[in-house]
Amino acid sequence: MKTKQKVLAVLSACAVCAGGVKIADAAKSKQGKPKAGAPTFSVLYEWRTGTVAPPYQSHYNIQLSSGHRGSMTMRPGVSGDEPPVWRQSFPVSPHALEALRAMMSVHGVFSRDWQKAGPGQRPIGGGSEDLQVVSNGRTFSIPSYLGDRQAEPDAQAVYTAINALVPAKVRANIEAQHQRYLKQKAR
Repeated sequence: MKTKQKVLAVLSACAVCAGGVKIADAAKSKQGKPKAGAPTFSVLYEWRTGTVAPPYQSHYNIQLSSGHRGSMTMRPGVSGDEPPVWRQSFPVSPHALEALRAMMSVHGVFSRDWQKAGPGQRPIGGGSEDLQVVSNGRTFSIPSYLGDRQAEPDAQAVYTAINALVPAKVRANIEAQHQRYLKQKAR
């Protein structure tokens, strides 16, 4: 819980510079303007378990958008079956989204060249996570495995901030459904 409080404090502190981020993002855009109908800000974060036997495989994603709604979706990764999907939406304040955007800017999401790790650099087993962000009509991505190990703390800070925006009750409800599913599969 303390981690969530720290992340929210960082997000609040970063909100002060959010106005400057909008200007910087527009200046970096080759067109100078967002594409017509493009969302001004949306986030798709994905996390997957490492190599484990079904039914213990799972993955979830968190989607956030400038529509001030977020959602968390979890699926068990069971091959051969049509797995259930657990999804729950939640409100996200405009202030929290602007603070997240500013925090992402500080951590290089919009400016760093996020290189994907080569085959010899990827870990064996273990989970993975990645991110896709649309900001002012431009798409920015952080791949699952980074080629630059020095970039990992920045990616992790962003991932922690995104996860902190999911209300504890939403996460607990989805995890409870997952646990019920695991118990049912164990029978």
